[in-house]
Amino acid sequence: EVSSLSGDVTVDGVFETLQIKSTSGDAEFSGSVSELTASSVSCDAEITIENTTLKRIDAHSTSGDVEITLPAGLTGVHAECSTVSGEVLSRVSDAGSGAQVQIRAKSISGDVKVG
Repeated sequence: EVSSLSGDVTVDGVFETLQIKSTSGDAEFSGSVSELTASSVSCDAEITIENTTLKRIDAHSTSGDVEITLPAGLTGVHAECSTVSGEVLSRVSDAGSGAQVQIRAKSISGDVKVG
């Protein structure tokens, strides 16, 4: 678990599980992970996944964008995306709620992009 009250959180690497949180700054991850939770209260959550053995992502921002970039070749994905004030763009083929990879991405005031 990595967190910050006032500043960006940037993590790169290979993890089984990871939780990153920022109150006032971006929450960023790039690398390989099986299960990831990322949150930012007043900035963006940016996630770049490099492995195809991903199982779960839960990413949210209160006042910022959520952007998740998935690797080519990742199949069996179910993405639940929502925003109150922004746009949602999902470029994944939805494999249904029983899919092997579960993604939840939401923002209160920002865009949500998964692809």
